[in-house]
Formats: sequence, C-alpha cells, structure tokens
Amino acid sequence: RAVQAIGTNALPLLMKMLRSTDSQLKLRLAMRLQRYRLFHNLIPMNGPRQEAAALGLRALGPITRPAFPELVEMILSSDQIGYPILLLSEAADSDTIAALTNGLANPDYRVRQRVVEVLSAVRQAPEFSLPALVQALKDPVPSVKNQAVQSLWAYGAAAQAVAPLLNDLSRDPDPAISGFATQALRNIATSTTSKQQ
Repeated sequence: RAVQAIGTNALPLLMKMLRSTDSQLKLRLAMRLQRYRLFHNLIPMNGPRQEAAALGLRALGPITRPAFPELVEMILSSDQIGYPILLLSEAADSDTIAALTNGLANPDYRVRQRVVEVLSAVRQAPEFSLPALVQALKDPVPSVKNQAVQSLWAYGAAAQAVAPLLNDLSRDPDPAISGFATQALRNIATSTTSKQQ
C-alpha cells in the first residue's frame, strides 16, 4: 500500500534496488561462511533487496511502464534476469517485446539465448515474438536453437503457423532439438483441438 501511495516516484529507488548485485568476492565469502552457523548471516546479500524491488514494482502495476526499457536493458546486459522476466511476463506491451527482439542480433550467443528464454514467458504480442522465435530457430548456435524450440512449445495453439518448420526440426540430427520439436508439435495440436472444442 505504501508503494502504491508513492506511485511512480518510487520507480527510481525500486529500479536501483533491482539492479543491486553482489561481487564475486562477496559471494565466495558468503559461501564459505555458510558452514558456520554463527556467521552464516554475517554478510548481507542483495537477493532480498531485489525480491523486495520486484514485489514493489508488481504492486505498482501498469504504471511501471516507464521502467520497461530499463528492464529490457537489464535482460540484454546481465545474467541475472529472473525478476525482470517475471515483471515483463505480466505486463509487457508490444513495444517492449519488439525492443527485446532486437537482442537476437547481438553477436554474443548468451544474449540471444536469454532473449529467447524471455520470449517464452512474455507472450502478450505473438505477432512480434513468434517471428523472432522463427529467426532464432535458424541460429547457428545449437543452444539458442534448442531454447527457441522449447519456447515455441509454450505458445501452444498460437504457434500453429510455425508447425511446418517444427516438423522439419523434428528430424534434426541433434536429438535434443528433434525431441523438443516433436513435443512442441504435440502441444500445438492438443492446444488447437481444445481451442476448437
């Protein structure tokens, strides 16, 4: 209620909290102290701050939209993407999803893989996300392609137009890709049937 009363004025602080991270040295030290019951809480970690920030941003609801570009930037530049994905999966608009898909042109395959992972959770605008996932299916890095196939599985009936491409991938020499493509096709067929009924 307090965050809702503050409104958009809370955004800068909440985003700062969400961005807070722990150095590798701090993480290593905290791991060592875990062995000692008396000292295991001696080093304050930023995880609870990030969680509190995510809860605060969720409490603000649709008025968090001005923070979406920063959330996208966090996803494209950091390995810690759990909370940004959670926030965008509930409220991302088509502009935000379009901005996310720009990450598929990144030369770093890990960024492309993260973008595909996000697109499996952020499904509000399939007209933007599905073409991006089709693009990712042609990625030269198998892990990105594999992530794209898994993401299409989550779309169900909405991915029906991609079924022919998935059919080709179900015969891929990589057993992981062919297996996920087969599962995705089954899910599309099941979702389409139940939608028609």
